Amino acid sequence: MSPLNAPQLDAVCEDLCQRAGLAIPTMRAAIRVWELSGVQRLTLVDGHTVIVKYAMAPYMGEAQVLTAAAHAGVPVPAVHAATIHNNRLIMIVEDLGEPVREPNDIDGAAAAVALHQSTIEPGGLPVWGEAQLADIPSSAVALLTGLRAGGRFATAVDLLRPLELLARDAPRLAAGAETPPFGVVHGEFHPTALHIGSAGLRVIDFAMAFVGPGIFDLAAWQGTRQPSDPARIDSQLHAYINAGGDPRVLDPRGGRPAGVWALGWHRLWSTAWFLRQATGAANDSDDVRVEQIIRRQVTSAARLLSDDERAAGRSA
Repeated sequence: MSPLNAPQLDAVCEDLCQRAGLAIPTMRAAIRVWELSGVQRLTLVDGHTVIVKYAMAPYMGEAQVLTAAAHAGVPVPAVHAATIHNNRLIMIVEDLGEPVREPNDIDGAAAAVALHQSTIEPGGLPVWGEAQLADIPSSAVALLTGLRAGGRFATAVDLLRPLELLARDAPRLAAGAETPPFGVVHGEFHPTALHIGSAGLRVIDFAMAFVGPGIFDLAAWQGTRQPSDPARIDSQLHAYINAGGDPRVLDPRGGRPAGVWALGWHRLWSTAWFLRQATGAANDSDDVRVEQIIRRQVTSAARLLSDDERAAGRSA
């Protein structure tokens, strides 16, 4: 795919601002830029500012989800205009300004309630119900095996055994995936997905949204770089109920307590996602980092979900 150069982006931004009835942009400054997406601030000729966000696949559905979420009453930044240009989503959204404080676990629980109680129309989002979750470990085995056959992830052979054991038990372990709350899931519900500014709380960054178990958002909140913390998610689940969330969020699933189940399956879902991205990558330049990530994920998932001590990833 050809790169999007600065003059092209400037032209698209000017067109989008005109379509939205905004003033002409005069300056663009980067906030965060990644390989597949970027966020920049546009200063308009009248002194106001807006945000331009651009993304390549698989992150191109965010404008649609944000618009649907706003219509459903979820507190999200307004989308002023959006287009697909050169196989990229480019959208102009409300500038929320600088945050006034960092979100805490209680904020996360309350925001999750607001999202899960809304009636967002899925609009073609991928669905992760019981059947789809049950396929994840075997899919991860196939992806990792394929990558290794191509000479990649040579030192990850020890991860195949715990994944195979989880694949064996997956139909049982996935049971209850569609227990409410089940619907639109943020997909990257970390503290960075909440912006608390002068206008209040907003949920941002819906690029990886899907339809699935709402409890995944609470599992994602604590991140995956540190060891999973079942006590923390249990506390947050109670905060979720206290904020008006569906009390069935505490129902056991797959023979596991709700929080333990969510932490384990969220890490398996993440493992498969990273392996799919690695499979589609043009080269192996990111393999070392990805292997470190999936090693953490698989080891944690095995400890949380498997009855077999051999699945606990003793080599980790």
